[in-house]
Amino acid sequence: MLDIKDLVVEHGNMRALFGMTLNVRQGERVALLGANGAGKSTTLGAIAGIYPPRSGSIRFKGTEIAGKPAAVNVVSGIAMVPEGRRLFTGMTVQENLELGAYAPSLRKGVQDRLEGIFDMFPILKEKRHQLSGELSGGQQQMVAIGRALMSKPDLLLLDEPFLGIAPVVVHLVMDALRKIAEGGVTVLLVEQNVHRAFEFAERGYVIEHGHVIMQGSAHDILDDPDFSAKFLGVDSEENQA
Repeated sequence: MLDIKDLVVEHGNMRALFGMTLNVRQGERVALLGANGAGKSTTLGAIAGIYPPRSGSIRFKGTEIAGKPAAVNVVSGIAMVPEGRRLFTGMTVQENLELGAYAPSLRKGVQDRLEGIFDMFPILKEKRHQLSGELSGGQQQMVAIGRALMSKPDLLLLDEPFLGIAPVVVHLVMDALRKIAEGGVTVLLVEQNVHRAFEFAERGYVIEHGHVIMQGSAHDILDDPDFSAKFLGVDSEENQA
């Protein structure tokens, strides 16, 4: 479904990705792993159309999308849940959700999709007329995920979906993501917590300084001594912070 080859992305004068290459097959759940600043979020942003690449290829369902604007990519079937959620906090829960289907081609079936979101996250139905800025962090993440699903994505990009939410809500969100994946949506996930990432993802790519340095199944990556020495210690320290 997604093939990235030799992708180079720059932020101003700073290069963030140095020839990134990866692929995601239809129906997979794949994690991008690595330390802060490795290039994980930039990779998602390039796929979504937020960061135009300097060079390289991004093919989605066989079509080249490198450099296409985010609005075009949403209509083609790519949705992103950004780090920090980025809701319109002065708008209600329902208004935020409906914005996920803003494009005319996505308007058909909006009410059915909205009810599907409320079935997945019942608390959002209860708070549908409340301002999203008044919700807890976990509830805001539910809105952000629901907003992405309103565009009927084939590929869902998740950037740190469990960051800043209570442990009990993490399990609710994880269960919802599993249902989304079981429904046929392909998922590419950025997650700092390696073990949590592999509670969901089937395989992963490890990124360092804008390069893929390792890839494989959860078992292969977690059992690799180089990975354990370099990343699991970092992960443990961050969880204690």
